[in-house]
Amino acid sequence: MTAYRYKARTKKGAPRFGLVEADNPDEVSRLLARQGLTLETVSEEAPRQIFRLPRLGSRSVAPKALVQFYHQFSALIGAGIPLLRCLESLTGLTSDAELRRAIDEVAKSVRKGSTLADALRKHPQIFNAVAISVLDAAEAGGSIDVAMKRLADYVERTQEIRDNARAAMIYPALIVLVTIGAIITLITFVVPTFESLFAASGVSLPLATRMLMDFADLVIGFWPILMAVLLLTGLGLRTAYALPAIRMMVDRVVLKLPIYGPLVTKIAIARVSRTLASLLVSGVGILDALTSASRTAGNQVIGAAVVQARESVATGVDLRRSLAVHPEIPKLMADMIGVGEESGRLDEMLGKVADFFEREVNTEVQALLKVIEPVLIVIVGIVLAALVVAMYLPIFDMISTVDRL
Repeated sequence: MTAYRYKARTKKGAPRFGLVEADNPDEVSRLLARQGLTLETVSEEAPRQIFRLPRLGSRSVAPKALVQFYHQFSALIGAGIPLLRCLESLTGLTSDAELRRAIDEVAKSVRKGSTLADALRKHPQIFNAVAISVLDAAEAGGSIDVAMKRLADYVERTQEIRDNARAAMIYPALIVLVTIGAIITLITFVVPTFESLFAASGVSLPLATRMLMDFADLVIGFWPILMAVLLLTGLGLRTAYALPAIRMMVDRVVLKLPIYGPLVTKIAIARVSRTLASLLVSGVGILDALTSASRTAGNQVIGAAVVQARESVATGVDLRRSLAVHPEIPKLMADMIGVGEESGRLDEMLGKVADFFEREVNTEVQALLKVIEPVLIVIVGIVLAALVVAMYLPIFDMISTVDRL
């Protein structure tokens, strides 16, 4: 199949833009007609470069800097300033060095006659597929300022839910790191001192103490090997997770975990819904929007479900039924999408779906933190107490022996 970029209109005359795969332009027209769209123009999409070498020294741009860029761009365009002058001004207004470099290159491309979307497409490490699709449609519709405001809101919303998800892990991770540091300190400095004391006294050591001392000797004597093993294991797991089959298997297991699985599902659904809403309201076609949304899920299983739903929609099946057949997709999402399709306000309903699941994520994260904090404190206390008791058991035995004498 060949990729075709199209411009179409709804029955109400609203413009729609997007990308669709078909054997020929006539099939594109038939596919769009099944969605209630009238094809106006269609052109074959040039094949994109699948593999590219990473730019040395490049880094990602902070979401806050990107949001500021979108807001400033919207304000300048809305004030009637020409596109090229906007870009030149933004080069001086942006404090992020990587973003400033990218804007400068975008300005050079626009100066040579490139469209804004095509110029931004050359910087995928900064401007993702969602931003490109929104601006592609906005340029054709002449509403770049509105599109920039929507992109700023989209980045803010998606970053907020990402930050909330990370908040559920920061405190537990901090406690675990502190615990590991305390254990390493005990094993490295305290246990050897007690071991010398017990060796000099000739006292018989309990099993727990002997096990602790053997473990300390192992860590102190072979720590370079242990560090190498841990490093290689981490790299191996990371490489394995990068394989599509392994990642799909792991993500499927994650969704079935108690407490954490439903939270991951809601985060993914919120991301997908927010992306779809932002793209559809900007005039991007449903098939192109589903393709972009599937990449933002953060979970391969839910992403694959969205891709399969796209294939069903391409054959004429409505979006609600296409999603409802997948058990990973909450019934609430499918039902609300059905209402949106029937009322002709799908983008608005998807925004409400995103709002609902974002609130659910915030609530569950706070509840999860309240449960995790005391549980982790108890576990850490038990571990440290066990280490201390194992070290002091021989001393208790020595005191008991002295008392009997």
